[in-house]
Amino acid sequence: MAGSADAAARLSVAPNAHTLHERYYPHNLRLLNDLDPHSVSTPIPWGEVQPCEPGTGCNRKFQWDYVDTRMKWIADRGLKVDPMISHAPVWATDGRCNTSGACYPRASHYDDWRRFVSRAVQRYGPDGRFWNRHGFPPRYDIDTWESWHEPNVPGFWERDPDVDAYFRVFKNFSRAVRGSHPEARVMIGSFTFVDEPTRTYVRELFRQHDVRGKFDSVSVHPYAPTARRALNRIRSFHRITRSERIWITEIGWNTATHDQNQYSVTPADQARFFGALIDRARASMPFLRQINVFSLFDLDSGGPSAANASTYGLTLDQSHGFAPKPAYHVIKQRTR
Repeated sequence: MAGSADAAARLSVAPNAHTLHERYYPHNLRLLNDLDPHSVSTPIPWGEVQPCEPGTGCNRKFQWDYVDTRMKWIADRGLKVDPMISHAPVWATDGRCNTSGACYPRASHYDDWRRFVSRAVQRYGPDGRFWNRHGFPPRYDIDTWESWHEPNVPGFWERDPDVDAYFRVFKNFSRAVRGSHPEARVMIGSFTFVDEPTRTYVRELFRQHDVRGKFDSVSVHPYAPTARRALNRIRSFHRITRSERIWITEIGWNTATHDQNQYSVTPADQARFFGALIDRARASMPFLRQINVFSLFDLDSGGPSAANASTYGLTLDQSHGFAPKPAYHVIKQRTR
């Protein structure tokens, strides 16, 4: 199975990481079989795969089990995987970070960082050991590798985004990916691009650092209150990066009824915005190669806890039988 849309931008799904838990696999299976996207994005967090520092007596240096399970589950559906590598283990920060979900590696651990990235590419990339062991054909090999999740947002890069630090981490990432296999490609980002601080970060990275030549594509999260404003943000991002291979690795609108924010809309508007964004982008943005819809289904869509972060799904949550929202049908029409 693979999405069959031949337009410039392929349609894929970027599930909320929590919805990729094993307990949701049957529901993911039904929805993905019906939607038939090109691929499914999934994180590969360094801190979870290698929680123990080398040389400290851990029984296993790399704990790939849960990543293997997720990779096989997605591939068994006939879908490709879009991986995002990030989140250093605490031990790789020289004691400067104690929250593994946001840590980045310090210079003293760049060798460890490159080693981990190389292991991931060799395992899941072109001619990867994992695919060969399970008998998957070459079309499942991961060819494009994304470096970090929203490094220009506080909370995903420890307390404060740091352009210089990200550039150094990315440079080592790029070196590791390209050194692992000649067919492996590097994606820089993903960058949030929603306000002046996040735009300034991207401008500084691309204008003040020697990033060109170190990546093959660039990813962006151009969240906006409307489709028109999201399209404007994509155009602005393109002008700054001058990349002809841009991926939207997250885009969406939430249907929260409580705890609303600027991206909260009605279910009807969620559907209308997705349709407008995809159709106009495909018609006028040849540099846009892929659009990852966020997210597959709601985590909680009822009662006073229907917060914005939980309601970006194309369907309602489990308690509502994963009933499709209007946006689900809009996406389904455009993956065919």
